[in-house]
Amino acid sequence: MSFEVQVSKGFGNATFYINEKVIRFDGKEVLLNNITGFSYMSTQTKTYGINTNKTFEISLWENNNAYPTTIRFSAAFGGGESNDKFGSIIDQLWNYFGNEMLNKIHQELMAGKVYQLTPSIKLTSQGMIVLRKPWFSKPYEVIGNWRELQMSASNGALSIKSKVNSKARIWEQLSSKNMWLLYMYTNWLFKNSDVIYSLMAVPNNYKLLEKK
Repeated sequence: MSFEVQVSKGFGNATFYINEKVIRFDGKEVLLNNITGFSYMSTQTKTYGINTNKTFEISLWENNNAYPTTIRFSAAFGGGESNDKFGSIIDQLWNYFGNEMLNKIHQELMAGKVYQLTPSIKLTSQGMIVLRKPWFSKPYEVIGNWRELQMSASNGALSIKSKVNSKARIWEQLSSKNMWLLYMYTNWLFKNSDVIYSLMAVPNNYKLLEKK
């Protein structure tokens, strides 16, 4: 099984292709087994309040590399049919590897492991660990337990914060690495309170990096 669609790029076209093993686009190739993070976004450009151009972008991180492979295409005005094409591509990203990444997160947490989502965010069976970096002291970690967290997403940004510990909070653009994974996983937990109870019953011996 595979999926491919032709999109506008510059003054020509390019083909996005994905199957069980690889993504190809405009001479770029990414192996699905190497993907450790991804994100996506669309950006509308306006001139004097009139839609003039829309850019669609997907970022794929391989083997925890610092910089992603970027897939980018655009369309005039409000995007037209490119909006539907972008939506179809995103659906395929989830179908081919995104949902598997979500399953891996849950399996590791249920096994009592720590999942490093980004350099500053870890997930455990007990909740979300955030690395804090004060200006004049050493970094330290705080945790927001799953039952205490609140989440909101608006204007392309994701906010998650603890109702108990004000330091246990994040505010990140959804276009940042793995923020869509965090949003999807946390949203699923919030809709399934029984899963949260099962998750928090799993022992976890992770020791937070303490404030000094």
